[in-house]
Amino acid sequence: AVAKAAYNARDKLAFEGTDFAEAKIYDWSQKGDPAYHCILLPEHVNRTFQLSEVLWNAVEKTEGRKNSQVALELVVALPDDAEISIEDRIALAETFVKEHFLKHGFGAQIDIHAPDGGEEEGDNHNWHAHVLVTPRCFAEDGNSFQERKPRELMPVIKLGKVIAGPDWGKLWMQHQNLYFESKGLELRVDPMGVVAQIHLGPVRMRGRAFSLFEEHSTREELNSIDSTDPKLILEKITQTKNIFTVEDVDRFLH
Repeated sequence: AVAKAAYNARDKLAFEGTDFAEAKIYDWSQKGDPAYHCILLPEHVNRTFQLSEVLWNAVEKTEGRKNSQVALELVVALPDDAEISIEDRIALAETFVKEHFLKHGFGAQIDIHAPDGGEEEGDNHNWHAHVLVTPRCFAEDGNSFQERKPRELMPVIKLGKVIAGPDWGKLWMQHQNLYFESKGLELRVDPMGVVAQIHLGPVRMRGRAFSLFEEHSTREELNSIDSTDPKLILEKITQTKNIFTVEDVDRFLH
C-alpha cells in the first residue's frame, strides 16, 4: 500500500515494515508531481492521517496476515473535453469518493494524472485519477481502524456480470453523467470497450444525429471484431491492472 501510494502521488515514502515485509523506501518523486493530490478522511478522524506515509503504514500494520488486502484501488478515466476544467475533474473525483467511501467511514487518497504528452494520439487525452481506499473503516476514536473488514466493497462477478456488490465502472459512468447534467453540459459517457469510446458532445443539428448514430454503430462493430483478438484484450485490461483473474476477462468479454 505504501509503494502504491508513493507511485500514485509521485512521492518518496518510507515503508516502516511489518512482520511480513522489511522496511523500505519507495521513491517515484523523479516522475514529477501529479496534477492533483489529496487524502480525504471522515470528519472524526485524526488529521495526521492526511500524510500518506502515516496513513498507509498504519493500514499495513493493521493487517495480520501475509496475504491480507491492504488497499482497494480504482483507476477512473476523467473527461478531456474542452468544457471540463481541472476544477471539474477534481470535483468529479472528490464527490465520487465522498459518496461511496467517506460517508461509510473509509479514507482515500486521490491522485489525478494529466496526459503524459506522448507521441500517440491517445496519450494526449488520458486524464485519469487513482483512488486508493483503506480496506477498513476508521474506528470511532479516529485513531485506529475497525476490527471487522467490510467485504461489500468487492463486487461478486459470475459469467462476466456483477451479480452482487458495486459495479464501479457503471457507478463512475453514472456519476459523471449526473455531474454533467448538474453543470448544464450536454456531454455523456459511453460504456467502455476495446475500441475507445467517446464523450457524446452537444447535438444541436438534426444532420449530426445520423452521423453520431452511424459512428456509434461502427464502434460497436469494431468492438465485436477486436474482442476476438486475445492480444488486444490483454492490452486493454492491463492498461488499468497488472494482475487480473479469469472473472475479469469474462466480464470484459461480456
